[in-house]
Amino acid sequence: RCGESVGSLFIEYSEKSIRLTRCHKCNKVADKYIEYELVLVLIDVLLLRLPAYRHLMFNRYDHHVTEVN
Repeated sequence: RCGESVGSLFIEYSEKSIRLTRCHKCNKVADKYIEYELVLVLIDVLLLRLPAYRHLMFNRYDHHVTEVN
């Protein structure tokens, strides 16, 4: 929630069991939106909630680095 970078957003113990990672700086869940449906995330984005926007920009999709020559 504070925007601090973490190594991973969750730890997967089994196919149906995960644990969300806590931020070492503020001790809150790093990205609670991992468990949310996309529609709920988009509603929070429309309500201008920064953590929801951050989730969409950095954590929702895999980023592929491409080189421009």
